[in-house]
Amino acid sequence: MRAVWWTVVVGCVGCNGAAATWQTPASDLGPALLSVTGTAEGDVWTVGADAGDGPLVGHLHDGAWERVDVGSAGDLWWIWLPPTGDVQAWAVGAGGRALAFDGTTWTETVTDPDLTLFGIWGAAPDDVWAVGGDVTGSVDVAGLFHWDGDTWTRQELPPAAAALTAVFKVWGAAADDVWICGANGVVAHYDGTAWGMVDAATERTLLTVAGDGPDNVYAVGGSGNAEIVHFDGTTWTNVEARYTPELNGVYVRGDDVAVAGRTGAVWWKHGDGAFEEDPRGRATFLDLHATWIDPEGGVWAVGGAITALPLSQGVIVYGGRQTVPVWTP
Repeated sequence: MRAVWWTVVVGCVGCNGAAATWQTPASDLGPALLSVTGTAEGDVWTVGADAGDGPLVGHLHDGAWERVDVGSAGDLWWIWLPPTGDVQAWAVGAGGRALAFDGTTWTETVTDPDLTLFGIWGAAPDDVWAVGGDVTGSVDVAGLFHWDGDTWTRQELPPAAAALTAVFKVWGAAADDVWICGANGVVAHYDGTAWGMVDAATERTLLTVAGDGPDNVYAVGGSGNAEIVHFDGTTWTNVEARYTPELNGVYVRGDDVAVAGRTGAVWWKHGDGAFEEDPRGRATFLDLHATWIDPEGGVWAVGGAITALPLSQGVIVYGGRQTVPVWTP
């Protein structure tokens, strides 16, 4: 599947019209969208900002989009789908909120009401990590929290990470192989016992970390121009990002890497090749905050006007083989 997808993206050899161009399933929504994930090309979740009537949460399933009422308030910054357990989805955001979905009901717990949670990932139903900090970037209050199946507890960060305004994302390959990233090139690693600082070959802000196994991990960010660093199982190295604008999101599926960021930029990498800008141009010139590659090889990205509060003008872009229904919540 991945080889077919890469042919579509780079050369569009033999691809149909839907695959040869970007689709925009949603645009100019009131709130911005900040995270996207799913289980298949027809089962996609996205979460975003709250314009006053609850956070914007969308679910594509059974051939149509549905706006989902999570029974909470405040911007949601990230959604993660656990592979096992009673919780089918976790969403985190403003006010230190963590929302768990069991397939029927969303249940809210609060880590620290003074913080915003920007990322979440877990190894098991009773082993989930969430990270966050100050959404304005003006107060040094980075936070790391752990869910044991019943309660969130604050965890001690290494001093260099604790001194940040925020830790932005968390991702792991296993319970004893977890990564977090933040400002000033801060990357820390959990080995199952303790968190320790790691040299990630940059001193620039890293906004998202993601991978596909212990020896294939990427973190992206930057300020103005992009920053991309890669972990091969032993060492973090800086990847030449050339003239890419600041990157906010990264997703890794096998040999394929998709990154997305400012002014609608989407770049790709396959195997040992270099990152290349998507040849289809840009579906939007709004900023993209997150990206996801579905199991069928289609790429999704979401964003909007996200450089200042309130977060607005939500957009979804998609590049793949299916025709995606339009969402007008």
